[in-house]
Amino acid sequence: ELEELCNAVGWSRRPLRKVKKAIQHSFLVVSMWEMRGSQRRLVGFARATSDHAFNATLWDVVVHPDYQGKGMGKALMKYIIKKLRSEDISNITLFADPQVVDFYRNLGFMSDPEGIKGMFITEAKRILAMDTITVLNIETNAIVGEIKIPIPDTAEPGKCG
Repeated sequence: ELEELCNAVGWSRRPLRKVKKAIQHSFLVVSMWEMRGSQRRLVGFARATSDHAFNATLWDVVVHPDYQGKGMGKALMKYIIKKLRSEDISNITLFADPQVVDFYRNLGFMSDPEGIKGMFITEAKRILAMDTITVLNIETNAIVGEIKIPIPDTAEPGKCG
């Protein structure tokens, strides 16, 4: 049903096993349903990941187009924010497509508070090189292992920064 809801708003299809995994590993999952007799239809959904102490990030906030502009998205957001605050989560972030930025601003979200900037690496950014760190036992000076570190294609192997 979530796949149908995402299709209704024009989101690209994602592998079902990955969606299930994302939901299973979420800190909080909220759904809204239309009930007609014994039939129900998913009309709203949101989930949050968290460090369980300070921060949470909202993901997959979606409301069926038939219910947009009727306060359903606002109710969904208020509920999920209230639940996160009740867990003493003080910093709530999200990612928003340009067409919904004003919706989130009206709920109190702001872009880049205090000049904080997000940084991303995606599947489109290929990792081309590996650098190796040798792990030494300081007492015996013996090599106890190696750690392979991926180096993005914009960096030179062996150099930091």
